[in-house]
Amino acid sequence: MRWPVALLLCLGMVAASGLSSRSSGDLEFGIDTAVFRLGDQDRIMVEVYEEIDLQQLARDSAGQVWLVTEVALIGSEGDTVGLDQWASRLEWMESRSIVNSTAMAAAEGEYTLQVTVTDMGNGRQGRVERPLVLRSPSVLSQLELAKTVAPAPEGSQSSLRKGRMLVFPAASGKFELPAEQRVYVYAELYDADGRTVQRRTTLTGPEGELLFARPWQSLAVPEEGQAVGILDSLSLLPARVSGLHYVSVSIVLNQDTLVQRKPLMLSFSAADEGGYEAGTTAADTMFFPELRYLLSDQEKDLVDGLTSEESRRSFYQSFWAGREDQREAFEQRCMEAERFGSQFREGWRTDRGRVYIKYGEPDDVETSSFGVGTLPYVIWYYYTGGNETFVFLDRMGNGDYEQIHSTVEGEVDFANWREMLTPVRSGTGSSEGF
Repeated sequence: MRWPVALLLCLGMVAASGLSSRSSGDLEFGIDTAVFRLGDQDRIMVEVYEEIDLQQLARDSAGQVWLVTEVALIGSEGDTVGLDQWASRLEWMESRSIVNSTAMAAAEGEYTLQVTVTDMGNGRQGRVERPLVLRSPSVLSQLELAKTVAPAPEGSQSSLRKGRMLVFPAASGKFELPAEQRVYVYAELYDADGRTVQRRTTLTGPEGELLFARPWQSLAVPEEGQAVGILDSLSLLPARVSGLHYVSVSIVLNQDTLVQRKPLMLSFSAADEGGYEAGTTAADTMFFPELRYLLSDQEKDLVDGLTSEESRRSFYQSFWAGREDQREAFEQRCMEAERFGSQFREGWRTDRGRVYIKYGEPDDVETSSFGVGTLPYVIWYYYTGGNETFVFLDRMGNGDYEQIHSTVEGEVDFANWREMLTPVRSGTGSSEGF
């Protein structure tokens, strides 16, 4: 099992990997691949991801399904370079799918990947065969896209483990809105030990138009190890049409810019085909959680009692009745607030996201990174409407900025917020209090 030495959790021309592949035959499933470096540049690790919907599988009397997956990597001369086979037996559940992963070492060259899935309950099979051209990554690996990430349990030996996280790949390469609103992106960076790189993740549309971009972010790469994992996430909400979209990761190292791109297919559920224009069914509930930032306490109590989609949609429509321009601005802020998110929290749930949605774009921003005697902090200034100020502090140095001061009445404001900007240090004298 191969894990990266470190995982940089980002709070932000290499050949692009292709689309995932769909199976032929009696079983439908999707596979995708990503190529990483293994040790030195002469060795390559190709990871193969499988995603299959359990509803199409036969159930036994105990309500379980049983399937067997076989993955083979065939060389240009017809020789089998890698082979893996595993059985999955699990409980059938409606709308449930499973994700599996395997990894195979190989040299550079041209290969054929063959994946066969057999339903042991009735013998039905599905099969994928696709060509693979393997090249060792120079500095930036290919991208792995995922729908879910989670902390890895201590001692986990899962094939989905990347550092301290479990990354569940989107092997089908498909995302359906509004149910799946976020894509996670994993990549590996090589030979940047002890250096600082600039990094940005973007989402582009079918015509190449930029839909969403995180700001450039500086990442300090640890000294030890030859590889670090980089994990980020992007909101898919800016998408307006179904079709092929692209996620890109850009790295600036030694004044060189490296770009890795990965395609994904976006679609809208049948009721919401055509995108999220104001007044449509999807838009009426998509930003309902964020609406709480604008509500009075009485209105919050009211919406807490709304349990059905229909009642929430009705409230949302009533709230914005006659204020379509304000609604459009609010929903635009909700989408833009995603740039403050991370793999752990959506942008609108962060302090900066909340303030952005409620008060809009600041008129001026003051930023301070790690300095002598100070922690990273950001100050937002609003000159119109009262000359208001918000201060956000990154206590842990991980990009998670917490609001510690505001001049707005009722907002979070710590009396000792200035002292909070200075990290606690133990003195050389008495250790009392530590």
